[in-house]
Amino acid sequence: MPVMHQLGKALCVVCLLLATATIAAAECEWNVTVDWCCNGSYSAGWFYNTTDENWTYAIGPWDAAAVWFRLNISGEPFYGYCKDFDINVTRNASFNATIIPAEPSCKNNSFAYVLNTWTQSCADCENVSAGQAAFWYFWYSDAASCRTGIPFYNHTARPTEPGWESRWIPDCAVHPEACTMINASINKSVPYKLALTPSSGTYPPGTPVELEAVVQFCAGTDPDEVTVRFETEPGCALIESGTDVVAVMTSGGIARATLWCEPSVAHATVSATINDAYWFELIIPCDDHQGLIRVVNIPPDNAAFRFVSAPQVPALSRAAALILTIALLAVALTTMKRRTRES
Repeated sequence: MPVMHQLGKALCVVCLLLATATIAAAECEWNVTVDWCCNGSYSAGWFYNTTDENWTYAIGPWDAAAVWFRLNISGEPFYGYCKDFDINVTRNASFNATIIPAEPSCKNNSFAYVLNTWTQSCADCENVSAGQAAFWYFWYSDAASCRTGIPFYNHTARPTEPGWESRWIPDCAVHPEACTMINASINKSVPYKLALTPSSGTYPPGTPVELEAVVQFCAGTDPDEVTVRFETEPGCALIESGTDVVAVMTSGGIARATLWCEPSVAHATVSATINDAYWFELIIPCDDHQGLIRVVNIPPDNAAFRFVSAPQVPALSRAAALILTIALLAVALTTMKRRTRES
């Protein structure tokens, strides 16, 4: 085989290895350090282990711990829950992970409804343990529970009874709060995304810009209207409040506001955020640590605008205007004489 061909092949292999390493690094780019509060909180229920194909009843802080995780993710604080019931996690554990947003679906929507309806915090440990049990129920539920896009939960079915639909079934007699959360979430819809329009544009200075923030909801019926916060920068104002911030309740899932900037402003940005709206993301370890979820605010959407004056045509001096007028008259007289001769 020619030397140059061998060299080219070797370089291709190196490039492929480098590309693979880059992708792997991007997939595991987050460092996660684990801590928690609500120590001693727990749930109760049945878990189906697919390895030995048996149901196990779990109760107590050792078998069904349900704590509120305080996570340090690459230097930023977040709160969350555990994802995998059957994998342990230790305090101060540190690992690299990939983090991806949870997709909008009926069961993810139901859990987000729990996040948005009950306060989870280190001071609300009952809500934390019930929320953890509800998450496990949704996470391990059968896709059939989301048939035709309408949740149909049957969490009271015991493992020995027909109709069970999740590998985790909370014991409602021991932990009724978890079952209350599951029941309340049926057919409820929550926001998961926000889009601000227009997202950009160029306007004459001082021109008002009408804005629309469209809230996208997960599948459900009759979503509750939410409050959208618009915010701009000094030199500009939102007409509805006369300041650089305004909160507007949606109507039909849309919030509207109008931006106005002083004529001297050349550039302006606007940010739109849903007030107190939460979604969640999946933390997928790059080794054998337990998977977690982190609770996040729904990301804001931003817009940027330019304000530019129309180019001005230079005014002619009086002398230049007189010369131009005489020249035009001369052209007109010449044209008339030519037409007279021709006729």
